[in-house]
Amino acid sequence: MKFRYLIILTGLLILTGCATLSKEECLTGGWRDIGFKDGITGEPAAQIEKHREACADHGIRPDEKLYLSGRAEGLREYCQIDNAFQSGLKGRQYQGVCPLDIHMPFSRYNNAAYAVFKTRQEIKNKHDSISAAQNRLGNKKASDKERIHIRGEIRKLESELDDLRNDLRDQERRLDEFMAEAREGKRKSKQETVSHTVPVGGQAPGRAAGVKSSAGTASGTLTIDGKGIPLKYAYAMSQPNTFDAAKNDIAVLLTEKSLPDGALNGIGDLRDATRNHHGYAYFKINNAGKPIYELIDHPATKEGKYSQIQMSGFTHAGFVPRRMGKDRVEGSFATSKPEDFMTYKYEIKAEFSAPLLKAKLPEPLPSAKDGKKLPAGGGAPGKAYQAHRKAIRDKDIAALRRMAPDSRTKDMSDSDLEKAIDFMNTISPATPKTTRGYVKGDKAVLYVEGVLEGKKQYGTVELAAKGKTWFIVHESWSNKPPNK
Repeated sequence: MKFRYLIILTGLLILTGCATLSKEECLTGGWRDIGFKDGITGEPAAQIEKHREACADHGIRPDEKLYLSGRAEGLREYCQIDNAFQSGLKGRQYQGVCPLDIHMPFSRYNNAAYAVFKTRQEIKNKHDSISAAQNRLGNKKASDKERIHIRGEIRKLESELDDLRNDLRDQERRLDEFMAEAREGKRKSKQETVSHTVPVGGQAPGRAAGVKSSAGTASGTLTIDGKGIPLKYAYAMSQPNTFDAAKNDIAVLLTEKSLPDGALNGIGDLRDATRNHHGYAYFKINNAGKPIYELIDHPATKEGKYSQIQMSGFTHAGFVPRRMGKDRVEGSFATSKPEDFMTYKYEIKAEFSAPLLKAKLPEPLPSAKDGKKLPAGGGAPGKAYQAHRKAIRDKDIAALRRMAPDSRTKDMSDSDLEKAIDFMNTISPATPKTTRGYVKGDKAVLYVEGVLEGKKQYGTVELAAKGKTWFIVHESWSNKPPNK
C-alpha cells in the first residue's frame, strides 16, 4: 500500500507553538498517513499526545490503532542504517525509536553525522559574524577605539573558526570511518544471510554456543577542557559494594580503545581491568540505580595537576537506565553542562550497551569472627599504614615506592606518582586515625576515620604481608561508616 506524504506547514508550527496538526488535518482524519509520516521522520511515540492536544480544540480524537499501524510502517523505513547518517547530516537527532538490535549503531552513527551538521552550522555562523564585524570595521563613523575593539573581535572569531575547522576535520574523518564500518557490516550481513540458508549438521555457522563477547558498545564523547575523545567500547560487571559486601553494585567502564585480552580475567572490580589503560570513564551504580562513583582518565588530565579525577558518594554525570537485566546493562551517562571537576572542565555524553559480567568474589576481610583483633593503633599493619600516609603527606616518592608492591608502581613515572599523591591528598583526610582492625594470616584490615573539608570520612584499608613487611592493597573512603 502506498501512503500519501503529508506537507508540514513549518511556518504555521513555529507560530502556533504546540499545534502539530491544523484544523483541516484533524478533520480529514488520515491517521494512518499521519502515523506513517511520524514514523518515517523518527518521531517518538509521544507525538500522538501532541496530536491529541492539537485536535482536542476541534472536538476530534485520533484513531490510535490506525496511527500506530502507520507509524510502525514508517519506522521500518526510518530504521535503516543509511538513514542514521542521512538524518544526522540534515540536522535531525535520533529519538531512540528503533528496535534494540539496531538501536546502538543507529544512535552512534546518527550522533556522528549530527556532530558534523552542527559544526558546519557553527562555521557558517562564525563566517557571518566575521562578515558583520568587517562591515562595522569599514564604517567610516567608527572611532579608532571602536576599530581596535572590532579588530580584536575579528581575531578572536578567526581563532574560533580555526578551532571549528579542526573539529570538523576530526568529525568528518570519524564519520567516514563509521560509514566504512556500516558498509562492511552490510557486506558481512549479506554473506551470513547466504551461508545461513544452508545449515551444516543442523546448526548454522557462527559464534560457538554460549560464547559471549565481554565488550559491548558505547557511543559518545568524554571531554576535558574542551578536548574530546570518543567512547566506543562498554564493559559492565556486577561486583560487591565496597562498604557492604552483602550488596552488589554494577560497575560500568566506557573506553576509547578496547581492553587487551585477559584484562577481565579473575578480577573482583572492573576498575582493575584499567591498569596501564588510558582514555576511559568508570562508574559504579548502586542497587537502587543511583550512580555513586565516578573516575575519569583522559589524555588532558595527564598534562594537568591530577592524572585522574574521581568523585565518590555522588557523580557529576547523571545516569538514565534503559535496561538493567541479569545478563545485560544499557543506559546513558551525561552531564547537563561542562562541570568544574578538580581544576578541569568535565563533560560526558554517552550511551552504552554491555553484557553484564560477574566479578570474582574476593575473600572475606578478616573480622572478629575469624580473625584476631589488632591492638590500638592497628599494630604492625597500622604502623605500615601510617608510614604510607606520611609518605603521601610529605610527597616522598622514594618512600612510597619502597612501601608499595612493585606491580603498583613499576610502570609509573615519578611525575605520575606525584600526581597520584596530589590526588590522594585531595580525596582523603590528611591524618586518619585507626579505630579498629583485624588480622588473619597474611591479610589485615584497618577501619580508619578522619576529617576532610570539615566533614567526617570513613576509610577501609586492606593490607597484605610479604614476610614481615605489610603493604597497602586497597584503600577506600566514604562519608558513611562501613558495615564491619
